[in-house]
Amino acid sequence: MAKISTKDQQALFGLVLFIGIPLFVFQKVSEAGAWPALLGTTVSAAALYLLYRYRKRANRLKYLRSRYGDEATVQAIFNGNIWDGMTQSQLIDSISAPSAIDQKYLKTKMREVWKYRLQGKNRYGLRITIDDSVVNGWESKG
Repeated sequence: MAKISTKDQQALFGLVLFIGIPLFVFQKVSEAGAWPALLGTTVSAAALYLLYRYRKRANRLKYLRSRYGDEATVQAIFNGNIWDGMTQSQLIDSISAPSAIDQKYLKTKMREVWKYRLQGKNRYGLRITIDDSVVNGWESKG
């Protein structure tokens, strides 16, 4: 008789976990006649989750409207857009705080490079250049 390898054991465990347990639960629920309760609980949980997402979105829009006023700016920030001339606070509201910041002090201005989406040691997928608290450009990789 052949010896069962570790890979085979993991595959068997995965099969039991993802097929066997749900089938066992299905059988027990069917025997108990608990389908209405299970279905009602599932529908209620889904409705509560959708209500939570709707309220979260509405509260975010309300906050952005009270802070910025202009509807075009609010929609751009809500959609996560970046544009030249955007302020630092708008950038944070749009795509959150950066993972890292590099600062350079030049003769007439302060330049910061905000880095997002860490991909490796000092490798970032998005770099945004900010001169004197205003977005001046960005570079996106991948």
